[in-house]
This record gives sequence, C-alpha cells and structure tokens, in this order.
Amino acid sequence: MLQPIEFLLQLRSKLEFSRHRVAIILEGSDEWKLELIGQYLSRAGITNATKLGGNAYPSIELLSYKQGHQLLGGERQVLIYDDQDGFDANSFTASTGCLVGGGILFLFLDQKGASSSTPWLRDAFSTLVHVKQGELVSDNYPYSNEQALPDYSEQNYAVEHIQHVLSGHRKRPLVMTADRGRGKSSALGIAAAKMLRDKTARILVTAPARKSVEPLFEHAKRLLPEASVKNNSLVEHEDSSLSFISPDELLQTKPVCDLLLVDEASAIPLPMLIAITESYHRVVFSTTVHGYEGCGRGFTLKFSEWLNTHRSGWNLCELKTPIRWAKHDPLEQWLFDTFLLNAEAEALPANILSAEEGLKLKLISKVRLSQDRKMAQSSFALLVAAHYQTSPNDLIQLLEDESTNLINIEIQGVLVGCLLVQLEGGMEEKLVADVVSGKRRPKGHMIASTLATQFGIEKAASERCLRVMRIAIHPDAQRLGLGSKALASLNNLAELDFDYLATSFGVTSELYRFWLDAGFLPVRLGAKRDPASGTHSILMVQKDCKSDWFDSVTQHFSEQLISLLPETFANTDSELLGIILSGARTNLTYTQSINFRLIQNYCFGAVSYESVFWELYKAVNQYAISSEHSIPAIIVAKVLQRAGWQQVASSFGLTGRKHVEQQLKNEIALCLNLQCKVK
Repeated sequence: MLQPIEFLLQLRSKLEFSRHRVAIILEGSDEWKLELIGQYLSRAGITNATKLGGNAYPSIELLSYKQGHQLLGGERQVLIYDDQDGFDANSFTASTGCLVGGGILFLFLDQKGASSSTPWLRDAFSTLVHVKQGELVSDNYPYSNEQALPDYSEQNYAVEHIQHVLSGHRKRPLVMTADRGRGKSSALGIAAAKMLRDKTARILVTAPARKSVEPLFEHAKRLLPEASVKNNSLVEHEDSSLSFISPDELLQTKPVCDLLLVDEASAIPLPMLIAITESYHRVVFSTTVHGYEGCGRGFTLKFSEWLNTHRSGWNLCELKTPIRWAKHDPLEQWLFDTFLLNAEAEALPANILSAEEGLKLKLISKVRLSQDRKMAQSSFALLVAAHYQTSPNDLIQLLEDESTNLINIEIQGVLVGCLLVQLEGGMEEKLVADVVSGKRRPKGHMIASTLATQFGIEKAASERCLRVMRIAIHPDAQRLGLGSKALASLNNLAELDFDYLATSFGVTSELYRFWLDAGFLPVRLGAKRDPASGTHSILMVQKDCKSDWFDSVTQHFSEQLISLLPETFANTDSELLGIILSGARTNLTYTQSINFRLIQNYCFGAVSYESVFWELYKAVNQYAISSEHSIPAIIVAKVLQRAGWQQVASSFGLTGRKHVEQQLKNEIALCLNLQCKVK
C-alpha cells in the first residue's frame, strides 16, 4: 500500500514505459486535491497540464467544462476534468485526445453532478481507480510490462500516398481514415510541407471548422521554419502556399489549386463532398472514425459507394496504429466502451428482409436502455452510421432526458433500424405567452417554439409535437422503404401521445424528397446556413396533421419563399429551391392577369428580357404555386433569385447572356406550355 503521491509517481513511471494512459478519480476536499495535484506536477516535472471546469489551479491552464474541443491536436501530460459546473460528453471525449502516452486523466466528480446522476456513467466511473483522501492506495494496478516505442510506419505510408495524389493521375482521390491519436493531422501537415518544399504548389485545406485544422498547419510550419504565416491559416514558402477555405466558400468561389485537402470530411454532407470531388480532380479526404466529430463509418460507407461508381481509381488509407499513445491503451478502451465510440452494426441475418412478418416499432425504456448494453450498442451503432452529427452527448441525452425516446424498428425481433424522437410542446398558457413574446426559449422545444414565434401560432406550442431527430436504417436494409414505413407507423404507437409529427434537418435534394415521399410538407426554410454542413435548415410537418393551423402555414410557404429568393436565398442552390417549391402545398390562386402572348413573343425573340420580366415573374409565380413539377434551376436562378447574366452563365457552364437566354427560353416554353419556336 502506498501514499497517494507515491502511487501516482510510481504509476507515471510504469505508464511512461508502456506509453499507456489511465483515468484516476480523486475523492476528497478541494484543498487536498489542489495539494496532491501540485505535488504530482512538481515532482514529475510536468509543465503542460489543463483543467476543464471548476476553479483555477496555479500554473494550470483553465477552460470551461464545455471547451474540450479546443485541445484537439494539442498534447498534454496531465488533464483534469472537474464536473462541478456540469458534464459535457462531447467536450470530455474530445479533450482526452490530447493526452499523450504516460499521461493521467484526473477526474473530480461532484456527487450531485450530472455525471453521477446518470446510472450509465456512474457504473462506468466505478470501474476506474479511486484515490481517496486519508487512505493508502493499493499498488497492484495491472501495469503493462511491455515497453512501447512510437510506430510511424503507417503515418509514413500515408504521407507518401498524400504526395502521390499531387504527382499521380488525376481523378484518383485518396480517403484517409483514423481514430484519434493516429497521426492523421500530422500526416497531412508533413505531406503538405514536403510538397511545398519540393515543388511549386498551391494547396488548399477545407474543413467544417478552421480550429480543427490548426494542428495540420502547425506540423507544416514546423518543417518549414522559414515560411511566413498569415492569419494563422496561411503558410507561404517561396512561390507555394497552404491556405484554409471553408467548404461553403470553396464551392461558391471554386478557387484554383494544385491539391485540395478535406479534413474531418465525415462532418461535411455527402452532396457537398460529391460536388467537391466533381470540381477538384486532386483531392485527399481525411476523417476521424471515432471521437467527437461523430460518424466516420457512415461516411466511408456512403461516400465509397459513390466513389466506386464515379471515381473507380480512388484509394483508401487506414491509420490503425496509435502514435500519441501505445496500442491497447486502457483509457481509450474505457472511452470506447463508455460512450459507445466503437459501436458497429452487425450484419443482418440472411433472408430477414424477405420475412413475411411485417415491420414493428418498439419504444425502448430508459431502464432497459441502461441495463441492456448490447441492445444500446446495436441501436447507437445505427445512429452513428446514419448521421455525421451523432455524438456522445446524444447518448447521454438519450439515457437521461425523459422527453427523448429511442424507438427500435424490428422485423421478427431483429433490429433493422431505429428512430430518435423528441416530445415537444404541451406548454401551459403562461409559458406559451413568454415564448411568443421572446422572453423564454425553453430547451428541447425547437419546433413548437419556432411555430409559435415565427408564425404566431400559439396553439402549436400548447399542442404536443413529436419531432423526429434521427432516422437510422441498417446499411444492409437501406432503400427498401423501411424508413418511410416506420414514420407512417409512428401514429399508431400507443405509448407516445402527440398531436402532430414534425422534423427539422439540413436540407439536401435527396433528404427533401425522402421526407416529401414520407408524407411531410415544408413550412419553413431557415435563412442562415448551418456552419458545419453548409445547408439551410428546413422544417416539415406530416400532412396528416389535424391541427387547424396546418393548412394556413403550408399554403403560406410557397409565396413567402418566392418573395425571399432575390435576397435571403440569392446564393442558395437553384435546383434545390426548385425542388422545394414543387413539394410545397398550396390552395392559393394567383389573381394577377398575365400577358402570356408577350412571354411567347420573348421566346420567339421579338421582345427583350427586360421588357417581359414582370409578366414572366408573375407567370413563374403562378407555376410555382400550381404545378407539381419542379421549376428548372435556370429559371429559379434568373427569374426568382434575379442573378446577373454572367453569374447564371458561370453557374450553368454557359458562355454568356446569349447562351443563357437560349436555354432560358427553352425552359420557359416547356414549363408554361407555350407553342412557339424558340430563337
């Protein structure tokens, strides 16, 4: 038995030998913890330590308990997580990625805190080593007796492959996947530095957040000490450069480059990744398979399917060997087990999808979710594979939030999918009044609050809404209509009592068509793009809704959206807007008279666009609210969004105004069924 400080020093010596990491829970007064940590740092000679949450400690960096992501790419020998202010699973799991081999994660757990009130976490923490004030510590900790040295072979292999994308054949993208700590960012930075040093090259880096690629630039700068750095994201070396650009700006401006590096690609929607691949012929896609960013496996599954068809020469590079710590790291394994970061969907039994027994929905109770770990792993694996934003916080919310529910989709008792739903609304009159007036914005009532505030429909907040947050179908069972069938069956699930069914998501053409086919209608398109996905958020409500406000909201959608196109949605994809308008429902009639003969003369070539614009604008409006067919993208761009001639020509690959007008007239004649020969 050892005194706490002697135990920690002996433990550090063993951990440095094996390059492993562990988590230690300290139980005692704040004064005792401060003294013990201070002694440990001093006697071990450690200077790079960070504390998340709680009070400041001398000579230790202090961040909020929610700011763990700021440590991504950095390195620490000691990490302290204090949950007295709260517990954030995303921040917690992200922060551990900075802890190097030989490092210790110290946990200060408030007995009344969130991490202790959740049985799942309480059980997980009980398996860790506890060091208590006033007690000796057993020295029989199961140390690894094998010395571990860093293995850079996989990383060197990855660096060579990245360089080959620049020097090899075009249209052969590289996809690089890795768990945390495998040297992915280092490989990108090292390869970039070598290419900048050896040849003249302009390299662009894109990622959902500038912060996540800072380690890449740091590694490049380390190998190019003579290079200049501007705005913390540009490395210039002679006539070469390495610079950052957001995914949204990349696709809008399409700057020229010799090589494009796409980091944390799993957090970028598939349509954007496809657009990037089609626009740039030398691309490296890099993503984290596990960790804070969420789904890497779903990304590789869906994106590789597209690459197999359209870029058959693509290559995959997997980094499996950790560099920042050694294999079989105890802390990493504990994190994977606790937050289901390594949950993977098992293959479905043969012939299960052809079973005669129909699909069934099963509401999973919190008790069963906490006790049946295998079932929880299977369900969460599907959620992770289906959506790039699924994170450890989603697991904690699912475990402890009574309004968040997991619904399994089964065929003959076999899990083929699941739904994550949130019960909203049901607010009392006083709360509804506060929401409508802007005084309150209750958490977990996103759709109910939006309908009440943005449309002035107080009843939508007092009624009960069931919001579909995620829908996940097993990879082996996709494109068989199971998702739509499950959504239709929700209305018959007796355990959930609600008045209307709704959803909100970052809209793409494919997703919109899915929800439209599943019986949902659009009621609102968000004005701002999501910074991570680059998409607009759309709110849709199931058309079986019996609420008396539903018809007025859905009928209002088309006209309001059209009126906002020239300004609010001027830079939104024209084809997507045309598809959205075609799916909107309205019983409105357009009362303004339209001179179709003048429009016909324009198509003949006898009238200028400027002379016919107002008649054309009215006609397109009428078409939008009366036709089930989508408006051609070029009409949306020019007539509704009012883009300039050159902008339209550039967007549609045309040579100039004359070429644009020729195609525009063709589409107008077809849409409005005008009998004329276009000139």
